[in-house]
Amino acid sequence: MSIVVTGATGHLGRLVVEGLLEKVPADQITAVVRDAGKAAGLADRGVRLHVADYNRPETLTGAFAAGDKVLLISGSEIGQRGPQHQAVIDAAKEAGVALLAYTSVLGGPAADFTLADEHKVTERAITDSGLPYVL
Repeated sequence: MSIVVTGATGHLGRLVVEGLLEKVPADQITAVVRDAGKAAGLADRGVRLHVADYNRPETLTGAFAAGDKVLLISGSEIGQRGPQHQAVIDAAKEAGVALLAYTSVLGGPAADFTLADEHKVTERAITDSGLPYVL
């Protein structure tokens, strides 16, 4: 089992991984990153890396394993989040992860601004996936 953080070289992802390193052994953390070079410091500290891109679903194959707890950090490309997040959800379901957590948006389903719509789509996809989840 591993704690898997997607988007691990972004601002939030890096903070999450740093926080985890204070609480769990590095070999129990997997950082999903687009560029391994940007994560070299994490790898040097014993964090496992998996290179993948939300826009290339095939790269997510093998990113997750049965029993993993996965944090899906929202993509930043407006208009692309739905398919990007669906690729992660599909890969997590295929792997049989123990938990899928999503960073979503402030206000969740009650949020009433345009940008929240993409997050609501992801929340529905997660709840419909049958995976245990936290939003």
